[in-house]
Amino acid sequence: MSLALIREHADVKEEFERLTQHRNQQLMASIIHMIDDVKGQASSYMMDNDFSVIDKPAENMLHGVYKHLRITIHYPDAESCLESGHCIFEVCHNYRTMLVGATLRTGNNAIYGGFIAYRTQEGRIRKEIESLKTRIAHLKAMGVSEINSTYSLGIMERRNGVALQKRRVKNIVEVIDEIIQ
Repeated sequence: MSLALIREHADVKEEFERLTQHRNQQLMASIIHMIDDVKGQASSYMMDNDFSVIDKPAENMLHGVYKHLRITIHYPDAESCLESGHCIFEVCHNYRTMLVGATLRTGNNAIYGGFIAYRTQEGRIRKEIESLKTRIAHLKAMGVSEINSTYSLGIMERRNGVALQKRRVKNIVEVIDEIIQ
């Protein structure tokens, strides 16, 4: 195995990591915006209806109270949503809980490498370089322009421990109105 091959491998791997990091930074900013937007809509709606609203970031919870009415929204950490661009909020009132899924609207942002079969160490490195170059080309072609903080919301339900989308909603206000009925 040559030093040139080892250098090429290191260079390609570094470029892939740099492009992935740039994309992840853009995704993280969009996810933070999405979570803040949902919280802001819920908070504004409750305050417009004379609820006192407290955001407890340490507990990832937004809590609204008006006399005997209590609405709590548990929101996720942005880091937990980075892999998929999908977050789940829990909206609670009395003994009722509704799950709300928020999903970033992006292009296909999955950039997988796949299994690499090899017989020798040099063969493994060559195949990994090939795979990384393909993934780099895909990242460059995709860019980050489709990551623009737009998202969709949907009511979720748990079946056998898995959260499945039940139906779409326009905003968190619809969920709050539905849960208090």
